[in-house]
Amino acid sequence: MHQVSGVIFTGEEFIEGTIHFKDGIIHEVSNGITKDSKDTKTEVPMARGIILPPMVNAHTHIGDSVVKLNGRGTLDELVAPPNGLKHRVLRETPEEDIISAMTRTVQDFQAQGIGWFYDFREQGLAGIRQIEKATAGATTRPIILGRPSDTGYDQEEMDALMMRSAGVGLSSISDWPQTPTRKNVLKHSRKRKVSEDSRKGEVQDNSRIENAQANAINEVASHARTSGKMVALHASEQHREDILQIMNLEPDLIVHMVHATPEDMRICADRSVPVAICPRTNTFFGTIPDIAEMRKAGITLLLGTDNVMINGTSLWEEMRFLNGLAPSTGLSPVDIVKMVFSNPYKALSPGYGMPRFKGRFGSFYHGARADFIVVSRKTTDPALTLVSGISRADLTFNSLGYDGEETNNRRNSK
Repeated sequence: MHQVSGVIFTGEEFIEGTIHFKDGIIHEVSNGITKDSKDTKTEVPMARGIILPPMVNAHTHIGDSVVKLNGRGTLDELVAPPNGLKHRVLRETPEEDIISAMTRTVQDFQAQGIGWFYDFREQGLAGIRQIEKATAGATTRPIILGRPSDTGYDQEEMDALMMRSAGVGLSSISDWPQTPTRKNVLKHSRKRKVSEDSRKGEVQDNSRIENAQANAINEVASHARTSGKMVALHASEQHREDILQIMNLEPDLIVHMVHATPEDMRICADRSVPVAICPRTNTFFGTIPDIAEMRKAGITLLLGTDNVMINGTSLWEEMRFLNGLAPSTGLSPVDIVKMVFSNPYKALSPGYGMPRFKGRFGSFYHGARADFIVVSRKTTDPALTLVSGISRADLTFNSLGYDGEETNNRRNSK
């Protein structure tokens, strides 16, 4: 039997305790911290400190790990589809280079204690194949949110995407141009013979085309929901977008909401839709969401690192940065810790091996997988320690990278 001891994050607070585990499974969680003993028969904790479930990065684009950013630019210039810098580089870069860069990012996620990340996958099926290869053998798991290869609806493509993903991760509704898909063109653009008697019918056909154009994103979202999969999308990132149109897609997750109004936020909260914020990305582009208003509305907040090409990979740095904004956001250190270590588990549908929170010690209980990280405690306030700047060196134990005899193939345990 092995153990780690310290203060355990329950999802709401920190409680002193010790986790006893073997073969990748928790056997007991006891109250109190194990003290040092000279008795050689007494089990010495493998690590001491702040005990946490794996981190959840609620919004990423690891596909652009290969992009080298020189200088600044606008959203349109750098990341907007189809001709932002990111998309141009991805089209021009050999796939093996893209996958290699993505693999390095996943390895870095794993080293810092990220257990799951919600990745918005561009480039249709090709993008999904890339992340499957980049995460092969990794203990950090991607929640793959696919996307059609263009801004249109193709039933066959969507069927294939849903077979290999957790749902869709869409760009904002403003990015969907008034352009029907190829199949919609074939279906809707057959003009009738032009004559004085048939012009009315031709106008009706053109109206059908416009309807197909407007409904493409709705059809994509509907297909995902019918398949029992997630719907996630960017919203009000560059400018305010119609919140009712967004809600009509029945999203499970919204990202950014930088330009949302207080009423938009209230509607979002009323629908119990969590929002992933990415403050470093927003600040890079000269904006920041009204986090205080989001809290006031009652929105469940999550945290993401967004584009690797802009922010790198550190979710710990995202927490530190957000804590620096605290005077204007009203967020406490515990609020920020929840955004990474408990809110995602509770607000998003459980699955993909994610732990459930129940009982006194949250996700740590008899029979649960021994998935956790332990961080050195630098201050008397564990939450403040976690948001003040953590590096890999501060992790005294990381089950995601641990390959001890009793925890081999940890992700397949139980």
